[in-house]
Amino acid sequence: MLGLPPGISSILNDDRIGRCLDQLFRADRSALMTSIVAQAAQAFQLKLDELHNDSTTITMTGQYAPNAKGQPEKGVPTHRITFGYNKDHRPDLKQLLYILTTTADGTVPIWCGVEHGNTTDDQTHIITWNSLHHLLGHADFLYVADSKLCTRENMQHIQSRQGRFLTVLPKTRSETAWFRKWIQSNEAPSTWDELLRRANSRRRDGPDEVYRGIESPLCSSEGHRILWIWSSQKALDDRAARDRRIQQAMDELDLLRRRMQSPRSRHRDPAKVQAAIAGILGRTNTAAYIAVTIEQVAEPQFTQATPGRPGKNTPIRAA
Repeated sequence: MLGLPPGISSILNDDRIGRCLDQLFRADRSALMTSIVAQAAQAFQLKLDELHNDSTTITMTGQYAPNAKGQPEKGVPTHRITFGYNKDHRPDLKQLLYILTTTADGTVPIWCGVEHGNTTDDQTHIITWNSLHHLLGHADFLYVADSKLCTRENMQHIQSRQGRFLTVLPKTRSETAWFRKWIQSNEAPSTWDELLRRANSRRRDGPDEVYRGIESPLCSSEGHRILWIWSSQKALDDRAARDRRIQQAMDELDLLRRRMQSPRSRHRDPAKVQAAIAGILGRTNTAAYIAVTIEQVAEPQFTQATPGRPGKNTPIRAA
């Protein structure tokens, strides 16, 4: 598989590979990676004007994990294998954080790094961007990352060094809430600029996937441009998810109604009924789409007017 000469594989064993890894551990790996990337970019004519960054967790098991606490080994700093936000959904296991940067041209890896297991993603971007700046020798490249890049410290660091970045605005930002209100009364997606149209990637007979964009009239609190993207596929997915939530809420409300009609129903107090309805709408996130009215209907009750066994001519009066 590696194209080694015949017979060379017989001398490869765990001990020999382990000694090679020890040598690599003591080596200047940063300089080694810089040299490899520089030669690869030249040999394969890689475009380094747009770089994409992401991170994941490396989940660890075994006896070595309890002793990996970040202490120096052979004079070289190490990383803590510890608990953190596990992206494999295994919070019971320790981990390391692995960071990878690739080119937009062919998704070729050009830089990677490892951090302590409890390092959050937003703490890695300054170190990564500085490494890429050093590797390329300039800041004239577009750094693309997810919403963890969108912090004041990260963006100001790149901007202050004449760098460029592209990230995702988190829903928790105030600019998102402002734009959602503004767009409902000012612009419709049909008036946006069409950025991309392509064949449906899920169904051959499905509608084209369309992406439209518009620039927000309001910059971020840090003064950066905000571009909003509308996706036809996401609009369909959102509609389907909304319909499922509405149907679930209607089913639960119908079940509540039938329970209220039972003679032994515990939902007699209007306040309790209102609380039950609010719980259903809140749990399904459908309060904006469903209006529920509570009506109290008095049902007359009758009783026998005279004592004795009732017959067909026994007088009846309202209770």
